[in-house]
Amino acid sequence: MEKITVGTYLRQYPFYGWLPEWQRAYTAGVIDADGSITIVREASERYRTPQFYARVSIVMTTREPIASICEWFGFSFRQEKRTGHWRFAVSGPRAIALIAAIEPFLLLKQPHAAIAKEVNLLLPREYGGRIKEKALVARLEQLTTQIRELNARGSEAPSSALIGPQNQNGRRRYHGCSPYYGYLTAAQKAYLAGYIDSEGCITAHTYKHQNGRTPNRIVVLSFTAVTVEPLRTIARWLDVPFFVAGKVYGNSRRHVRLLVKGPRAAGILAAVRGSLLLKAKQADLLIEFNQITPRQGCRVRPQYIVDRQGAICSELHALNSPD
Repeated sequence: MEKITVGTYLRQYPFYGWLPEWQRAYTAGVIDADGSITIVREASERYRTPQFYARVSIVMTTREPIASICEWFGFSFRQEKRTGHWRFAVSGPRAIALIAAIEPFLLLKQPHAAIAKEVNLLLPREYGGRIKEKALVARLEQLTTQIRELNARGSEAPSSALIGPQNQNGRRRYHGCSPYYGYLTAAQKAYLAGYIDSEGCITAHTYKHQNGRTPNRIVVLSFTAVTVEPLRTIARWLDVPFFVAGKVYGNSRRHVRLLVKGPRAAGILAAVRGSLLLKAKQADLLIEFNQITPRQGCRVRPQYIVDRQGAICSELHALNSPD
């Protein structure tokens, strides 16, 4: 078998390690939720063997998270004319530099990042140079197939040891009526903020009370993923129960949701509020809803509280509805 040579690009890589930890963790949360790490295989016009390079992209329906990430890293983004979605994509050395900066904070796409880095090590020393060894081409083809399979069916999330310690001093900490999540690290808070901005939902549900005229309202924070493992890790960080089964939405593949309600949702949003970019207004409304809601078991609610709760629910529905 031919020996597989290992080289690096001669082109200078950008370095993003100087960025604050919360910005890199926020970017990791967005990429885990709405991003893609893949290997592009292109036919070469100069050589018979194909060219391989890594690519990182994000597609979202809202502009703010992508605009902030591109401002931090110095990337450009655009809006698609047909769908109106916002997209940015980086390839080659910049993609590898971005992966290296956010890899310690990734949960779902750590296997994708490992494959992209291995492909980068196997590439010729000259960027865009010819790949001569047959064994090297075969290995690159195998890695490209592996990452395509991961993107098609999802991947299991590895251990969360790299992103920070969990709550070790007691399983539950409460401050008043709401749980206390101040023990979360800055990286964990930023990752959760990025995930909430991408695949999270802050909303309110109204239930009619059978024995009274006043409706029963509850605020909900939900996380969505295509695999169950990242949500298990998030549930372990937040010490919340995780019993939600998978559900199919439309013709898409199966999605899994983690629901957090009431004071727990308010406690989480109070901890990550400083890192939210897109859904900061929804977080403020949910926290206000929790503050004016009487303690559990208290049936006496003045009319002005009921009216304000209704107004908050209406504002949340308006913010979550598409334009």
